[in-house]
Amino acid sequence: MNKTISIIIPCYNEEKYVGECLDSIINQTYPYELIEVIVVDGNSNDKTIDIVQGYTSLFNQLIILNNPDKITPISLNIGVKKSTGDYIVILGAHSYIKNNFIQIAVEELNLSDAVCVGGPIINQGNSFIGNAIALAMQSVFGVGNSSFRVSSKRQYVDTIAFGIYKKEIFKLIGYFDETLIRNQDFELNQRIIQNGRKLLLVPEIQSYYYNRDSLIKLYKQYYNYGFWKERVVTKNLQSFKLRYQIPLIFIIAIISLGFGGFVNNSLWTYLSYLIILYIIISILNSFYLGLKNSIRYIPVLPIIYFVLHFSFGFGFLSSFLKQLFLLKKS
Repeated sequence: MNKTISIIIPCYNEEKYVGECLDSIINQTYPYELIEVIVVDGNSNDKTIDIVQGYTSLFNQLIILNNPDKITPISLNIGVKKSTGDYIVILGAHSYIKNNFIQIAVEELNLSDAVCVGGPIINQGNSFIGNAIALAMQSVFGVGNSSFRVSSKRQYVDTIAFGIYKKEIFKLIGYFDETLIRNQDFELNQRIIQNGRKLLLVPEIQSYYYNRDSLIKLYKQYYNYGFWKERVVTKNLQSFKLRYQIPLIFIIAIISLGFGGFVNNSLWTYLSYLIILYIIISILNSFYLGLKNSIRYIPVLPIIYFVLHFSFGFGFLSSFLKQLFLLKKS
């Protein structure tokens, strides 16, 4: 059980959240002296660093590093390479963890054949819209069968967010891909699986994440997810999971039927059927979630679902078309 832990936290302008993240580490049931915390800051211009520095006397070892490039995988690699722990924990400054998060993770890594373990992320909002977004992001209709968002079953999975890794896996398969602005953890996890190693989802390893609190921020987030997911798929076609294909197919179908209707009017009829079907499914899912939680969310959930699906699919398609254009140009 005497495994040393290095917690890597990349951050930029996180004065609102980083304190709660660090507090959750202080409150861990795992031995205090075995935990090392490495905060990699991207030149924050708010009070983030001041807040982090205020915790130096509370941790056995708190290291603050700088990443002027402000690119997450670069920050993660800086932290991993600096770390001294047996196990590496990846956290976001927007998140915090349950008090037995590390203890359970270490036990699972010691007992199982997995090289990375993690658990469900519980989304949280700071506003009415934020809370509604949190509900949508924990529904199968909203985000597909992404296990760490929608599952409470112990199982081997294809990816984990806020994973706890055995450090030797980085020596075996390499570090985070620094060409990916987003989805770098997913890409790393795909390499782990292709190398014959396993990722284990354990329901008791719980973390909490403050999601976006506006539709515009949500659109930008999921557009970027889709945009950079295409880059991951280009590198590794096996990572093109069904949950990523469906939003893309949805967008392509709408565009194709919409423009195709100018040639054949009957295609507009099929487009209307597709849109009506989507609206019906969206409303039914909204009522289901609203009745389980609060009916006041029902009117906004269909809009949030559309933003999630359209932004991801449009981001993926935009990235593909950009790559195609650059290929033809060269």
